[in-house]
Amino acid sequence: MKMLFFDLECSNCFGGKGKVCEFGAVLVDKNFKIIKEIAFPMSPGQGKANRFDNGFHDEEGYLKWAYDPDYYLQCDEFDHFYDQIKKLVEDEETLVFGYAVNNDVIYLNDSTERYHLPTLNYTAYDLLPIVEQY
Repeated sequence: MKMLFFDLECSNCFGGKGKVCEFGAVLVDKNFKIIKEIAFPMSPGQGKANRFDNGFHDEEGYLKWAYDPDYYLQCDEFDHFYDQIKKLVEDEETLVFGYAVNNDVIYLNDSTERYHLPTLNYTAYDLLPIVEQY
C-alpha cells in the first residue's frame, strides 16, 4: 500500500471554474517513507479568463502561489500533465488524501472538462476533519 498526499493551486476561480496552476504531491509507503515528491507547475492557459487573481491573498496578505505568475504562464498546461496525474491518483495500490480535498477534486474535474479529457476515477480522503479533531 502507498499513500498520496496532494494539493492544488489555482490561478483563479472566475466563472466558478478553478484554473489549476500547480499540482503538488508526496507519495509515501505504508511506513510513511517518501517514495516520490511531485511538483507540476503549469500554465492556467492564456487569455483574460485564465489570468491570476491578484486579489487572492492569505490572512497575512501574501499571494499563495509558490512561483511568480509569469513563471506559471511559461509552463505546459494541464493536459500535458494529465497522464501523470491520472497514473498517480488512479493507482489501485494507492490511497489518496488531501486537506479540504473536496475543492481540489472539483478543480481537477474543472480541468478535465476544460481540456476535454476523461474524468479521473479515484476516491480522495479528506484530512481536514482529522486535523480539526486533533
